[in-house]
Amino acid sequence: MDEETEQAIADTLKAGVDAQSETIGWQELIDLAAEQKGLRTALIDRAVREQAAKELTRARRQIDNGNETVLDEKFTELSGGVQKW
Repeated sequence: MDEETEQAIADTLKAGVDAQSETIGWQELIDLAAEQKGLRTALIDRAVREQAAKELTRARRQIDNGNETVLDEKFTELSGGVQKW
């Protein structure tokens, strides 16, 4: 049996099992369970990226707040200068 025929049979079986069990994605779950080290690595990488994104968001917020403070101070200073003038 050639590879193309094997894949066609596997796809047909998978579709049948998905329909009968009313569970889509079971093969992907089996594949993940078979590759636990890769799954663990992917989960750790995801957690690191999520933490970095949170830190970036927090840093942007701090920068925006700092910029706002500086602009408020400059505006107050300029307003005072205009009033004196």
